[in-house]
Parts: sequence; C-alpha cells; structure tokens
Amino acid sequence: ARYLAPCSGDGTLRKAPDIWRDFDPVNGAVLHPLQLVIAQRGVDVLKVGGLMVYSTCSLNPYENEAVVAQLLQSNAGALELVDTAEMHPKLKRRPGLKTWKVAMGFTPKTDKSDQQEAANDDASEPETGGAGKDAVQPADANAAATPDQEVKVNSAKEASEARGTVIEGAPDGKVLQWFSSPDEVTAFEKANAHVKAGKITPSIWPPSAEVADKLHLERCMRIMPQDNNTSGFFVCLLRKTGMTGAAAKRAKAAEARKAAKAAAAAEANGGSVAPDVNQSEDGVLARDGDEQPSPGGDAAPVKEESEPMPSSNAPKPFLEATDRAKDARNDDLLPLPELLWAQIKDNYGFPEPDTVPSAITRSQFFWRIGGGEVTSRQAQKKRRIEKTEKVVNSEYIPSNLYIVSQDIANNILLRNSTQKLHVVSAGLLAFKKNQRVHGIVDSYRLCQNAVNMMLTQVNTRQFNFTVEDFVLVWHFNNFTSTDPLMRKVAEKYKGTPIKAFSTIFQDAVKGKTMGSVIVSLEPTAQKRYIELFGEPLALSFWLGSENAAPMVTTLELNSIMDKACRVKFIDAEQRDKAVDCDALRRQHLPQAYFDQARDTPVQPAADPSQP
Repeated sequence: ARYLAPCSGDGTLRKAPDIWRDFDPVNGAVLHPLQLVIAQRGVDVLKVGGLMVYSTCSLNPYENEAVVAQLLQSNAGALELVDTAEMHPKLKRRPGLKTWKVAMGFTPKTDKSDQQEAANDDASEPETGGAGKDAVQPADANAAATPDQEVKVNSAKEASEARGTVIEGAPDGKVLQWFSSPDEVTAFEKANAHVKAGKITPSIWPPSAEVADKLHLERCMRIMPQDNNTSGFFVCLLRKTGMTGAAAKRAKAAEARKAAKAAAAAEANGGSVAPDVNQSEDGVLARDGDEQPSPGGDAAPVKEESEPMPSSNAPKPFLEATDRAKDARNDDLLPLPELLWAQIKDNYGFPEPDTVPSAITRSQFFWRIGGGEVTSRQAQKKRRIEKTEKVVNSEYIPSNLYIVSQDIANNILLRNSTQKLHVVSAGLLAFKKNQRVHGIVDSYRLCQNAVNMMLTQVNTRQFNFTVEDFVLVWHFNNFTSTDPLMRKVAEKYKGTPIKAFSTIFQDAVKGKTMGSVIVSLEPTAQKRYIELFGEPLALSFWLGSENAAPMVTTLELNSIMDKACRVKFIDAEQRDKAVDCDALRRQHLPQAYFDQARDTPVQPAADPSQP
C-alpha cells in the first residue's frame, strides 16, 4: 500500500517560493491529526505482513516523524519501520529525525496602550529586583512562556529579544515561539490573550530519546532538494506484524471468551479442561455470529485476486461522456469520446489490446469539463451538457487529455457517475491541443511528462537520433543570433534544420507528415544511457517540413546535457565546440523562408519550446 498524505508542501519551496511568505510551523501541526488518521486507516486495512509507504512532500517533522512515531506507539508490537538502507543505493537520502523542536509563529502585540503600560511599569519599579521589565524577560531567547510573562513589545526586534526568534523575511514582524510541552502552549496563550496557537495535538512533540531509539526513527528517509536536484520529500516503509484496530479488539475479545469458557469447563469437569471443537487453527475462538478478523487485512475480508468481484461492486458499463455530463460537476473528469480516441490512436499507432496485453485503451483517457462562468446550477448543467456534446461530435477540442492506470479508471473514475466523487486531480497530462494546427491531421501533441510511458505504445511517430544530434539540438536551443534577419527566421521556423541531423534521423523521418513525434537515442547509445541513469533519453519533438524542434524547455535540455557531461556520456569538449547555427540555417533552409522572414516584424528572442 502507498499513502501520499496531504501535507503543507513546504518541501516544494524550491519551485514554489511563494510558500515561504505564508510559512508557519502551525500549518504542519494542523495537518498532523488528519495525516495520522489517514495513516492509521491504511495500517488497519493492511494485511499482516504487508508493507505500507508513508510519504509527504514536506520536511516538517510534525507531518513526518511525529506521525510515524505516534503510529508506531499506537500500534506497539504490530507495526515496525523497515530498514531501507540497501534499497535504491543511488538515491541520496538522510536519516529520519529522533528529536525536534515545536514552534509556532505569531505577531507580537505592539499597540500604544501597551507601550504606555510598559513605561509605567519601568517608572514604578527599581532597576534591579522586583517585577519590573527585566524580570519578565527570560534569560534564554528560546525559553518557554509562563503565565505571568507577557509578550507586549514595541517592535519585532524587541519581540525577538523578549520571547522568540525573528523569522527573516516574514511579514508584520512575525516571530517564532518555541515550546517543549503542550502545557507551555496553554500557559503562553493565557499570558498573551491576543495569541492563539490553536489546538496543537500533543503527539507532534518528539518521544523520549529511549523511545525514539526503540522506534528506529532513523530508518525514515529525508530527501533534501540539494542532494538529488529535486523537491524535498519524506518517505518511510512500514511493515505490519500483527493485527490492529477493530480486528485486534475482536481477537482480544475472542481470547477472553475462550479463557472464560475454558475456566467454566474446567470447573464443571472437576478441574480438567475439555477440548474446544470451535477453536480455530490460529487459536482464536470461533462462535456463531462472531465477525472474524480477515486473514488478509483488518477492515474487511479480502478476496483472492482470482476470485471475481461481487456483482454489486462490478465495474459499471462504460458510460459515454454525454451520459456522465448530466450529473457531473464543474471540473469533473469525463471519458475521452470515441472519435477523438480513434484520431489519436491512428495517428500515433497505438497497439490493439488483443495483440499487446499492456496496450493502453480509451478507458484510460479523460478530459476536464471546466468551470465556466458562475451562474445558476441549471445554467451550468446546460453548459456542461452542450460542451460535452460538442466534444463528442469533435466540434470542440479539449485543451488537455489525462491518462490514468486501468485500475484507477475502472474502480474510481468510470464508476464515478454513481459515487459522486469530485476528483480534483488524477493521472498524468499526456496530450495537449496544438495551438497552431496548419491543417495537420493530428490535433494533439504528446507531452514530455508522458514520453517514457508512451515509448512502448507509439509505433508510427517514434524515431531515433544520435548523441551528436542531441548536442546539435542543444546548441540550437541555446543560440541567439545577432543578425536581425536570422532572428526572424529562428522565431518563425523554430528548431534545427532536418538536413543538419545525422542520416539516421533524416532517413527515419523522410516522407513523414508534420506533427508531434517521439525522438529517442539510437539503440547502442540508449543502452549505455539507461545503464548510467536508469531511464531512456527520449524527447517530445515537433516535426516540421524542414525543421525539428524539441517540445521541452531550454532548462530541461540543459539539465540533461549537464548530467550527461558529468558522467562523460557526452564529452565536454564536444559540448563546448562552437556551432554556427546561422550558417547551418542558411545552408539547409529553403530560400523562401528567408524571403518570408524579411516581411515579418522583428520579434524578441524567445525560448523555442513551442511549435
């Protein structure tokens, strides 16, 4: 089982810097109880001996180690952390925390009445001793609050000196206050009526050092952004070693009944114990009417995989988008219509499911109906139905198509017409509508995110190129001409001239129609690339009549080039060798391109990542 818990997302700070503006440790504290409930439910439905992954995209211990520690303690003897040190040796990770501090952010009260009150207190008390201002401030800036200590200050600087730690860059002089126990939070709130920490669950505090050692929290994995050039993540692997939740209670009650029955039988037989014919193999007493713990999990009996699902839970017949639109809500996902599917399938040459068992099917593709203007419910329903009918009849082309696994499609999305589940996000963005079609048959281009998934599916629009071709494409993507005319040509006809590629690529694309394609390394180079990086080098390209342009950003290409050079898959000298892109365009592009470019207004240089 895998549980990606809802989290504050502060591990994504690298790509979403706005998170810092609203950062507060309390965000994680508020989510902690929900994460604990979700994780506990996952443990309860997990079969004994099963594994569960708990993961967040946060680095806040309240959402990570605190949840795991409480989970392990609540299910003592029935749950353990698995040592993953030998798994994925190339993944850089750091051990889980065994202790951490608990803090909340607050803005000190600084009104004029407080300033006057502070002045009066200073005037009425001697400079040493007594209960004056100096007596209120703790010696340690991070010391805990007590009921008679108030934080009424005149500036963020004074707040830092008096009670907490200033958060650099935080708005309104917000400061951090540290607490070592829940009682200190209560005392702090009583002493500062204007500050409300909210309900902070006691389980966010770390366990004692002795308990933390027994729990082996160091077996958790903390993935730092700078270690793998990613966002920040927390991951841990848990193994269930015994029954938990309701099943554990039922088993305990059954044992008690068994003991009582044995005692009664012993008393009736003058001290000898009669054999119990109702005792099960695992020693748990079975009584008529008792709900027995499931051998595969705690929540409900688990059927064998080969056993068919009950008819009441069988997947519903495939309902077309028009049928679903009547009961859909704004932004719901609807199945891809047959006409659009046939167009995409024929263009990319997807295999038939009866010939390739792993072939993708229409039932895995969905489009989002969209919100539209805020109007009455009846008007919105009418708009949804009309829009869906246009999509079904190919009169309107949805902007994005998403792909999900067959299990998610069958068990959730295709049954959603009766479950009324509002799916906010699902699947992988696989295709985007072309902004400039130019009469091309296919109206969708393949997104880079889905390229590796589509390598075994796309048959008619997939071609090979060489390492030298990749270097050439990289040069063209990073090149900005100083010649105004050549800048116009590069803007109007993006990409690298096809005739500048190797004969391997030229021969492969000869006679092919324009549109979206997958371009991957030729087999020999690809094998070595996979050995080095564990995945193939494949890119989404736009194939024009004379040019071929990668449908990825220059930043992505630079990232691929950097890691390839680090392991000497590509020689740095080969990368740094100057390439005259203007000369190659003049040599390989038709004269008509230059004539047309002269009549086009000069455009600023742009990232050639769109067709």
